[in-house]
Amino acid sequence: MDGGGVYGDEIDCPHHHYTYDAHTGDNRYPKRVFPRARAEQVKPIRTFLPRARGRGLDLGAGRAAVTGSAASRPD
Repeated sequence: MDGGGVYGDEIDCPHHHYTYDAHTGDNRYPKRVFPRARAEQVKPIRTFLPRARGRGLDLGAGRAAVTGSAASRPD
């Protein structure tokens, strides 16, 4: 997601412009416009708990707590 945009609580992938929920990693687009069978195949992205470290953020602090379909996917 390097170079992706953040719009509210949505992250936009700069390569294919899929959007993801920043809290859970669940795909929002194109999942919300695909037929149900295809939408179920769109995988969420991994999310991490950010931790302030000095003047930056450490994203390797562990996986964020998630709900819904993102919680049931294997690592």
